[in-house]
Amino acid sequence: MKIKLTLLILLISLKIFAQQRVYYPFAIGGLYGIVDNKGNEILPPSYVEELSSNINYYSDYIVLDSKSNNVLLFNKYTGKQENLEYLNNQYSIEINDKKYLYGYNKTMAFLMNNSELDERLSLSKKYKNFEQIEKVYLGYLAINNEYSVVDIYLGNDLILKLSNQEIKNIYAYQMVKNGGFIYCLVDKDKTTYYDENFKVISTINEEHTTYEQSQKYLLEKKSIEINSGESSGGMNLKGYKVIYPHIEKSKNNNSKYVTIDLVQSYSENFPLFRFKWNTNESTSFFISSQVNRIEGSFTKESSKVQILFYVDPVNKNVLLPVKYQKLIDLEFFEHHKSTEKVDGSYAN
Repeated sequence: MKIKLTLLILLISLKIFAQQRVYYPFAIGGLYGIVDNKGNEILPPSYVEELSSNINYYSDYIVLDSKSNNVLLFNKYTGKQENLEYLNNQYSIEINDKKYLYGYNKTMAFLMNNSELDERLSLSKKYKNFEQIEKVYLGYLAINNEYSVVDIYLGNDLILKLSNQEIKNIYAYQMVKNGGFIYCLVDKDKTTYYDENFKVISTINEEHTTYEQSQKYLLEKKSIEINSGESSGGMNLKGYKVIYPHIEKSKNNNSKYVTIDLVQSYSENFPLFRFKWNTNESTSFFISSQVNRIEGSFTKESSKVQILFYVDPVNKNVLLPVKYQKLIDLEFFEHHKSTEKVDGSYAN
């Protein structure tokens, strides 16, 4: 019995250890790399963009983009890496109450779970983009200024309804009577209306591009009343509660340096370190106390991120390699000399 209990405790301990975050992104001079939780450089700053802060915050992965057909997925806990050719991080696709992102690698295209990136739904083609409008999904085969060529899927099972369809635009209007949707596909000198099962309701040789045009036509021809404004999908972000200890920007700063405080409780804090940063109108600066992340950019360079790093407030470590700390004149205050850990839990 004692052996079984010991093994159980060991397995629980290993599971907890395995889930401790190890890797973090950092940026210096506008380029991104990856560092471990000891401050060691794992990947040098060579990527030009952190593709999705939403993914980096809420999934197990860091996502960096090189802008040369190379999107890097890097597991925060295991260090597992994968390269993609494309990942759309602008909006999510919702299927069965889960949110997915469209992407592809050299061999296949897929919808990737926004939080569990290993969970994927395979697609039959590599599309230039993939979008959602209510319960309809569009795979773009070609995109130009006048029209697009799309495959149109319906529902959570992604049933293909139309292939290689040329459209100028598509709208979804909600019906007043039953809350279902009417889909309006606009092509050159032609508009086709579909019901929520994507069966044709009516076709007219005109381009209906406004709510007023669609409402007038549907009322006259089909006695269907629709709500004003077209509908589309969107992305919902999750929230975080405050965890102690965490970092905050100190109230005691000057025009050349930013001081970062370690906040141990609601009423207890002290300055942990400072670094050189010109706090004038041409710069922006942001600290996320929830995940202990610091980033700053120059607005004159289109808000390009110039610095980014995380802080481990429990161990009082800056997760930026020392050679880059020197570039921003980062220096710790006397409190940092203490080897004691601060009580509390570190947000992943």
